[in-house]
Formats: sequence, structure tokens, C-alpha cells
Amino acid sequence: MVLVLYVNLIKSSPARTIRSISCSQDWCSEYCDSNLDATEKGKKFMARCLQTQECQCLYPWRQGTDSMMTWSRMN
Repeated sequence: MVLVLYVNLIKSSPARTIRSISCSQDWCSEYCDSNLDATEKGKKFMARCLQTQECQCLYPWRQGTDSMMTWSRMN
């Protein structure tokens, strides 16, 4: 129910963009860490906030498209 209301709020408020929610380094690091599976825990990765306020996770040991992902807190 809450998720549906949140989605409707975003759809009805075009002025609310990802720029209105800032990406923090702590949040981004925690998010990237949460995407590691049990065999990857403890491996080093890079987490950074982009100017677009998206969180970018770089996993150098992964191959192909899994090595980098970008996520916005509005997703």
C-alpha cells in the first residue's frame, strides 16, 4: 500500500526528480555491499555518487555488465 502511494506521488509530481534526493557516500557504500552474494563478501569494490545523485557500484572481479551498476534512490 505504501509503495503504491509512493509511486503515485512520484508520477503526480514531475518536479520531484533524483536531484531532490541526494546520494550519500555511506548510503551508496551500503547499497553496493548489499548487492554482494555470500561468496563475494569481503572483496573490495568501489562505490561513488555521481553528479546525477545516482550511486555507481564498480566490482572489478566481475566480468561484463555485472562489473558496474548505477542505481538511483528513486528506483
